[in-house]
Amino acid sequence: MEEGRTRDAGDVVAGTVVIRQAGARSVKAREVAVRQGGIGRLEADTVSVAQGGVGMALSHDETTLQQAGAGVIVTRVAQISDSAVGFLIAREVHPQNVRVLFGVREAVAFGAAAGLAVALVLGWRRR
Repeated sequence: MEEGRTRDAGDVVAGTVVIRQAGARSVKAREVAVRQGGIGRLEADTVSVAQGGVGMALSHDETTLQQAGAGVIVTRVAQISDSAVGFLIAREVHPQNVRVLFGVREAVAFGAAAGLAVALVLGWRRR
């Protein structure tokens, strides 16, 4: 292995982070690029993930996913192709062959249904 490089990192804080065939627990940077790797939690201005995965990503500007997976993405602009996302909250979405489990509408509907269910259970328990 080359000096100054590691296969897996814990918490990373830097200006620019590039991860190739490795992983990190959390990353905070201006720019992040992941190729065939993964990050648990991520906060950056711009994010690019190709053939990798991210658990939770907060991007202040743009997030690009290509053949990737993500649990939760909150971004201004999402460019997503051939990927799957659990929860997506974005001002603009440019999808191409994307599977999103919960978008904004679904998340609002889920929240309303969950709130109603909790209210009914609490009301039933008080009787």
